[in-house]
Amino acid sequence: IYCGILTLILVVIFITSNKLSKSEKAKKIIPLMIMYLSFNGKVLSYIWNGFHYQSKVPNRYAFLLIFLLAVFAYDGLRLLSRTRTIQYLSVSAGFIVFFSICQFATEGNTTLAYAGTLVLIILYAFIYMLSKHMLTKRSYSRIITGILLVELAANMIFTTGNYSLNSIYLYGDYISESNFI
Repeated sequence: IYCGILTLILVVIFITSNKLSKSEKAKKIIPLMIMYLSFNGKVLSYIWNGFHYQSKVPNRYAFLLIFLLAVFAYDGLRLLSRTRTIQYLSVSAGFIVFFSICQFATEGNTTLAYAGTLVLIILYAFIYMLSKHMLTKRSYSRIITGILLVELAANMIFTTGNYSLNSIYLYGDYISESNFI
């Protein structure tokens, strides 16, 4: 299950849009936040896993989070034509700052993953600006689809080459806790 950079940008476009009421946004954001907290909270994770401690497959309900993000991204895509360029560029700049902090203030990812992420953010912003002035809707859709497919393929190749089942880290030591109960 994969959620690309464009999905995250569109989610933030949806959340920061002033075209929707705060109550409408809250109705959609609350389930997303509960799911997000469930990934690292022992109590909520215990409930999500049928009142059992998770083992071997952490966060097996992650597909629900991706589904919610896809719904948000669709809503953000519907708002995209009414989004001001400064708002889109601000969201893009915010993601560049966020990923830079993640890269340099923590252990970070490989330089290739970091550089690829920055290139994608800048490319999506450039294509968005072109769509406002030069591209037709059809050509914009084709270009975005092509970039999304390249992003998906690159992530698949990168992930299968760098991660295995043994490298999955579980939050907390659930095996010793399950033996305790």
